[in-house]
Amino acid sequence: AKLAALEQKALSGEMAFGEGDYDGVRSYFCVSPVNGTDGWALGIYLDKSEFLAANYRMAKICFMITIVALVLAAFVMVAFTTRLVKPIKEMELATTEMAKGNFDVTINSYDHDEIGRMAGAMQEMIESTKNVIGDTVHGLEEMAKGNFDISPKVEYVGLYQRIEAAMVDIIQSLSETLSNIR
Repeated sequence: AKLAALEQKALSGEMAFGEGDYDGVRSYFCVSPVNGTDGWALGIYLDKSEFLAANYRMAKICFMITIVALVLAAFVMVAFTTRLVKPIKEMELATTEMAKGNFDVTINSYDHDEIGRMAGAMQEMIESTKNVIGDTVHGLEEMAKGNFDISPKVEYVGLYQRIEAAMVDIIQSLSETLSNIR
């Protein structure tokens, strides 16, 4: 009956699609009018399980490709994030220690990207600050011993030049004062 209804639709000039049993097999049907004939129609059928098996195979392949792509994307994201976060975390730990007054920290060198250059610049800042502090402590210790014949042993740059100038002024002033006392 279903096939007959599809045939009647095709004979009226429309293409018809449907589903039903044919020789005991669940099938899809397509019936189309044949133009230029006196009421002929062409019908084809396809075993539904055969048709769906191909679709299911393609769906499984697409699903597997999707899973592989997601796993690969997750791996790349984790690797990229780790590479990005590691130097930032190291710089955070270094700044926390410096805020506590501990300048005995080291930031390892990284790639030449922006984060790596920032880590390198921070390591240079740490070394420069350690050198200035060490030289200032040395100068003050020598003055505490009465030795005023000292001069800076490191280069004082930027704001540190004010420390150097103050140290030189103190040394000259105390040297003059002690000379006048003698």
